[in-house]
Amino acid sequence: MKKLLACFTATLGLAAFIPTYAAPGGADFTIAIIPDTQYYTSNGGNMSMFTAQTDWIVNNRVTENIAYVIHLGDSTDHGDSVSSEWVNAANAMYRLETPVSIPYGIAVGNHDQSPNTGFPLTCTTTYYNQYFGVSRFSGRTYYGGHYSTNNDSHFDLFTAGGMDFIVIYVEYDSQQQDWTNMNNWVDGRLAAYPSRKAIIVTHYLVDNGNPAPFSPQAQAIYNRIKARPNVVLMFGGHIAGNGEGQRRDVYNGKTTQSFLSDYQGRANGGNGLMRLIKISPVNDTISVKTYSPYLGTYETDADSQFTRPFLQHLPKRVCYFETGGKTDRSLFNSGVWKVEGQSDVTNGQAGDIPVPGDYDGDGKTDYAVWRPATGEWIIPGMTTVVYGQSGDIPVPADYDGDGKTDRSVYRPSVGTWFVYGIGSTVYGNSTDIPVPGDYDGDGKSDYAVWRPATGVWYTYGQTAVTYGQSGDIPVPGDYNGDGITDRAVWRPSNGTWYRNGTSTVYGQNGDIPVPGDYNGDGVNDLAVYRPSTFTWYTLGTTVTLGASGEKPLPLPYCIRKFFFP
Repeated sequence: MKKLLACFTATLGLAAFIPTYAAPGGADFTIAIIPDTQYYTSNGGNMSMFTAQTDWIVNNRVTENIAYVIHLGDSTDHGDSVSSEWVNAANAMYRLETPVSIPYGIAVGNHDQSPNTGFPLTCTTTYYNQYFGVSRFSGRTYYGGHYSTNNDSHFDLFTAGGMDFIVIYVEYDSQQQDWTNMNNWVDGRLAAYPSRKAIIVTHYLVDNGNPAPFSPQAQAIYNRIKARPNVVLMFGGHIAGNGEGQRRDVYNGKTTQSFLSDYQGRANGGNGLMRLIKISPVNDTISVKTYSPYLGTYETDADSQFTRPFLQHLPKRVCYFETGGKTDRSLFNSGVWKVEGQSDVTNGQAGDIPVPGDYDGDGKTDYAVWRPATGEWIIPGMTTVVYGQSGDIPVPADYDGDGKTDRSVYRPSVGTWFVYGIGSTVYGNSTDIPVPGDYDGDGKSDYAVWRPATGVWYTYGQTAVTYGQSGDIPVPGDYNGDGITDRAVWRPSNGTWYRNGTSTVYGQNGDIPVPGDYNGDGVNDLAVYRPSTFTWYTLGTTVTLGASGEKPLPLPYCIRKFFFP
């Protein structure tokens, strides 16, 4: 089959480049998060709110495909001082065990210790280990093991959506009493299960806000394990107040997202509010909902209900429209957007410039245009913003690492970048081609230009690199899956792609390079669009999509305008 395909592509003027195809992920699944329940289990609390949560999980385990349940700690209010609170906690959590066992774990919070002073080596957790200790979970298929002599810090293993996970619980330690040893243990678990995506749970993780600051303990945990590429999520409670916070950290191109949920400061100790984390492997999204089974109501404000990219951070996501999870073959002409497999969408008019990006952070590309005559950014569902002027080049990207595309322009007349809400930076000259991307893997797009006369890539704060020559077309992207933008060029004269020190012939003179992740495996694929026949060549396959006057979107306007106006 590969030989036949090689002959077929060669006939079309393409080399026999057949990349490995990664099949899409499995079914969507849910992780249920139960925040601090201390005011439900304590004397005078409403235990019905707690049992409503676990009963709802049991009753909806199939429809929601609930794969795992996390309790964020502070199951009780008075630790080893009041045994009845632990009886209450057990009464609620044990419901997850029969008649069907749903994998779950419970963090140790400060109110689960006695005294609740955050000294894990000297505080006692007798009742926690009596009701939720090693003997309770030993032998269960999902139980992985524990740290030291008890279950205060432990880990679980589960599989969902075609992905394997490890969930590691770290005991509350506000006094740095056992940080080094516990963090070394966590890092050891990550090293022992490198193919499992890791979720870290510790009672005090982050504060309120977005981006929310790490707690001192969580910062120490993250610093110790951030080099492990399998850490994807972190969860915590403890902070009452508004009780909602989040942050995202990128290290070496790998994203870790952290979330706070704690509603004990709300009416009735939380009104039964809990978090539902739905992960869609196919769309590469994580969707968060906040729900009270006791009241039967959702919180739908922006801090309580939202969707974010899951594994791929924003600089890697090119033209992820409604299908999600992969680059869509797509074109634009005079306000009409054409996306493969979808009905045409109209946003804009003749003369507008398409500036697709994820401006609201929901994990999908928005049909956005920039109007040079007025400087307006017109994005469906968002307030129109005026930013830029005639002669500017729009360069939308995520420059602050908040997971949202920023409205931004490059002004060649003065070699200056202008980013809405951030400011201006002088970098480049009037003949440079802007090529923003995440060249250092920190989760933020960098100001960068390619100088066509010399083939030099200039990236703000980084060493200049020569790659390419006059006549080449810059095609930056992540071609090896490390989460970092690679400097790359396509040479029209011989149809050759040069990236990471390698060269591959794919395409021919007259084609338009349209690199993107067309199969959703997290790696940029070599691809070209042939305007003479409206044909897309990607992954060794051909697709006809397009018409006269339509411009392919995967090659950003800030590059395309210099070669295919």
